[in-house]
Amino acid sequence: IAAAMGERGVSNILITRLGTASALAVGDAVPLEYHPEARLGVAYPGPHKSVGSIVVATGGTSDRHVAEEAALTAEKLGNQVTRIYDVGVSGLHRLLSHLDTLMSARCVVAVAGMEGALASVIGGLVDYILAEHDDRGKDKLAYAGSRNFLTTTVATQKREMISLAEESGIVILATRMRMYEACGKLYANGLCGNGGKS
Repeated sequence: IAAAMGERGVSNILITRLGTASALAVGDAVPLEYHPEARLGVAYPGPHKSVGSIVVATGGTSDRHVAEEAALTAEKLGNQVTRIYDVGVSGLHRLLSHLDTLMSARCVVAVAGMEGALASVIGGLVDYILAEHDDRGKDKLAYAGSRNFLTTTVATQKREMISLAEESGIVILATRMRMYEACGKLYANGLCGNGGKS
């Protein structure tokens, strides 16, 4: 597939979940840039734009492989990415030292284990427009204009989390979609960041 795409002039073809042995085989067939930590290959690597500002943050070091996949994907799709790693709740002082970077970002991808605490903390710091995607596949912009949000893939939230979200005016975006798919659908339907500024 990558070879056929490359022959048609397509560059920066992302191949995800690529193990080392498979990367060697693919690399024998097509030009390949391999990133083992992210398990991501880029077939026919080439120049790409570097615009906008996306922050990829992790709560701990065990989340780096997921964060690197997100960061590299965003970069290859033409975005400028800032990595802020190991800034979870136990390292909150490290997160706060990056406050200006977080506030100027158009998008923040928070990768933080099962509790989602980092997303909650960052959601309380930044000011973005939000929307909801429910399990039935419907995108709703009814929450647009809310200041804070928490994204989660956990179907059932703890009662304490829901109560805190309601009290604080935080929208919970629960979806089975991957982060990029959900964000892409929201963006395609006219949702933008930075208080509505394109």
